[in-house]
Amino acid sequence: MKLHNTLTAVAAAGAVALMMSTAASAVTLQMHNGGDPGSLDPHKVSGDWENRVVGDYIEGLVTEDTKADAIPGQAESWDISEDGTVYTFHLREGIKWTDGTPVTADDFVFAFQRLMNPATASEYAYLQYPIKNAEALNSGEMTDFSQLGVKAIDDKTVEITLEAATPYFLQALTHYTAYPVPKHWWSSMATLWTNIDHIVANGPFKITEWLPGSYVHSVKNEDYYDAANVKIDEVYYHVLEDRAAALNRYRAGEFDILTDFPADQYQWIQDNLPGQAHVEPFPGVYYYVLNREKPPLDNPSIREALSISVLRDVIGPDILGTGELPAYGWVPEGTANYEGETYLPEWSKQPYEERVAKAKELMAAAGYTPEKPLTLQLRYNTNDNHQRIAVAIAAMWEPIGVKVELFNAETAVHYDALRW
Repeated sequence: MKLHNTLTAVAAAGAVALMMSTAASAVTLQMHNGGDPGSLDPHKVSGDWENRVVGDYIEGLVTEDTKADAIPGQAESWDISEDGTVYTFHLREGIKWTDGTPVTADDFVFAFQRLMNPATASEYAYLQYPIKNAEALNSGEMTDFSQLGVKAIDDKTVEITLEAATPYFLQALTHYTAYPVPKHWWSSMATLWTNIDHIVANGPFKITEWLPGSYVHSVKNEDYYDAANVKIDEVYYHVLEDRAAALNRYRAGEFDILTDFPADQYQWIQDNLPGQAHVEPFPGVYYYVLNREKPPLDNPSIREALSISVLRDVIGPDILGTGELPAYGWVPEGTANYEGETYLPEWSKQPYEERVAKAKELMAAAGYTPEKPLTLQLRYNTNDNHQRIAVAIAAMWEPIGVKVELFNAETAVHYDALRW
């Protein structure tokens, strides 16, 4: 399980409260958000720095409480069939987009069909594959989108039919791939609906400004059904990938929240800013994508050597210092409704020295040794923590006959490269 790092400004929050009491100004949240969003379209985004923005201006059928459990969102209630395959959602009265157009069941049907359309090329469409015919449509095996298991019974009722009972389906609906999109825009604004001049919202905030490379600015959506309980009037999502610089701006009172901080500063923060650094369990897996389409990484023996020679146990406690757990499979420990055992390959139980020896044998059989190394480029987006891990991995691979060239780029550039 990955640990999620945040830093909240207790002192800065006090300053805001003091300003409020003397000047009656708006409650403004200055959030360090990391990378620059590549899009504001829920079907086009793929990172948590985008999710924080998109998840504040669009809301799905369900949303999350403070424990990440699914609770009513645009749907005030739902029914589940006895066999667990049919979910019927009942939309709230009065919900609407910020241009005044009602949010209807058709917005959800249209959104799910667009998500599964191969032409949309949504990276995370597979998260909604439990829906009947979703995978077949997304793969191009089927082309009749009326066969997707999402129907509008009437304007206020959405029926979703699954391939099979899926215990985590409500949690899957909290993801931005399940958000509605404004169907009424598609006749004239199909490619422009997320431009600032045209964007509409149905969530607690609406976006008013996006200055690429600097920030996204959102303000409270007074038409949101629960607006009375939204206590923040505006949010600035600041773009800054340099975590050290972000920490300095936090200390200067410019940021109220850091969504990440340099791991090597964790102890200093604990000592000097007690109670402000929060490290919490976060179900995620940190992994490297290997290009298996061309030599030499099309060789499974080389991939095995690279994997078994990574000493995962030291990354969380020693390299990052924030306690991330070693990962050997795709399902993190503590994942809700997961009944299987956490995957552990047999080699994970071997002493590390034996694993390195085995990795050397595999590399040598492929023609690579420390004297004649395999050269690999290891790419990561600009982040002190990513760099620290990459340097450590490079050191682990060197003894088995791998020379690593480290290459970092800004978030948008890095993720574009992964799509080549």
